[in-house]
Amino acid sequence: VIGRYADASSRTHPVYVGKPLSSRAFVDTDNDGIGDLATRNLQIMKISKKDEYKEHRGGKKVVVKESKNEPEDEEGPEKLDRSNFDDDFRSQSLPVGTEPTLEVIVPESAVWEGTTSVYPFIFTSNSDWDVNVCAEVPGGYQIAGVYNDNGDLIPDTGCLQTFVSDQTITVAFEVVDIGSPEPELNSILTFASPKGKKTVRKHSASDVRKPRHDKDVREAKVKVKADKQEKVKKEKAEKAKKETEKKKKEQKKRKASLSASLQSSLLQSEVLEAELGSDREIVLTKNAAATNSDTAAVLVITAIIVAAAAALSSTVTQKSMKK
Repeated sequence: VIGRYADASSRTHPVYVGKPLSSRAFVDTDNDGIGDLATRNLQIMKISKKDEYKEHRGGKKVVVKESKNEPEDEEGPEKLDRSNFDDDFRSQSLPVGTEPTLEVIVPESAVWEGTTSVYPFIFTSNSDWDVNVCAEVPGGYQIAGVYNDNGDLIPDTGCLQTFVSDQTITVAFEVVDIGSPEPELNSILTFASPKGKKTVRKHSASDVRKPRHDKDVREAKVKVKADKQEKVKKEKAEKAKKETEKKKKEQKKRKASLSASLQSSLLQSEVLEAELGSDREIVLTKNAAATNSDTAAVLVITAIIVAAAAALSSTVTQKSMKK
C-alpha cells in the first residue's frame, strides 16, 4: 500500500509512504467467507521550526504495551480517538480504561534537499512512562543536537530522557551532513512502564540526498522506458509470429480445400469419361451394324450383277454356237 501526500508547504515534491500488505490483513465485511477489506495506517510528519517549514518525513507507528515483551508495529486501523485531535497533534489520547500503553511514531526514510535533516520521535501514552532515546549516525555525519518537547535544541548530545504521562511528547534529532555516504540514523529507544517493566526497541531510518534521489529517479525512468519499449517490441514480434502462423494455417487450409476440389473434379471427369465411353460404344455398334447392312447390300447387288453377267455370257455363247 502506497500513500501520496502533498500540500503547499511540500513544494513540488510530494511525500510517499508505504507498507507491505499480505492476504492475512483482509477481513470479511460481507460474510461471504472472503476477505475484502484491509486497513493500514500511513504516518506522515510535517516538520517545522518556529513556524518555519523544514520538511516532510514518513513515519511508522510502534505500540508498546506492558503485557507484551516486545514492541509491535501497528498494522490495523487507527487506535487513537480521532475526536480528541487538535491542530497541533497534542490533545490526542489513548482509550481510557485499557492497559498501560505507549504509542511511538518513529521516523522513516526521506529525501535530503539540503545539508541537514530532522528525525522526530512522537510519544503518546495513557499512563506514566519513562522514555530514553539515543541516536547515532555513520561517519561523515554529525548529530547537531536533540530538540526537546519545547522546541529547544540541546546541542552536542545523542540521547534524551523524558517522561510521558497521559500526553504527547516530541523528541527530534537534527543531523548535519559533513561529507559522507548516504545519510542514516540508528536509534535505540528504552521504555519503562508504570510498573517499571523495561522494553528496548532499535530503529533505523535510511535516507538519501536529493542529487542521488534525482539520479535514481532518472535511471528508473530510463529503465521503465526501456522495459516498455522491449515489451512493445516483444508484443509486436509475438503478433507477427501469430499472424505468420495464421497465414500458414490459412494457406494449408486453402491447399486442402483445393486438393479436395481437384479430386472431386477428377472424379467427375472420370465419371463423365466413362459415360462418354459408353455412348461411343453405342455409336460404334450402330455404325458397325450399318456397315454390315451396307456390306450385305453390296454383296447382294454384286451377286445380281454377277448373275446377270453370267446370264449374258450364256446367251452370247449360245448365239455363237448357233452361228
